Amino acid sequence: MIKVEDFKKALESKEVNLICPVCKANIFSAITDITSNVPIDWNGDIQIGKGQMTPKIQMVCNKCGYVMEFDPRYLELL
Repeated sequence: MIKVEDFKKALESKEVNLICPVCKANIFSAITDITSNVPIDWNGDIQIGKGQMTPKIQMVCNKCGYVMEFDPRYLELL
């Protein structure tokens, strides 16, 4: 797990201005557990070990619940 403080500092260092594209609020909560989408095929079957899995950290808008995702590699957190 990445510390919330480290994640916020990384966003600031990249000059990220968090504004929700849905409701225009600027109050977010960070979910700093690193997650990833799982590749599936056209039948919906999970393809473990195939395709690219992109790590992500999520920010959730505290007003409307919109979820933003960031790749921690580009924020130099991995």
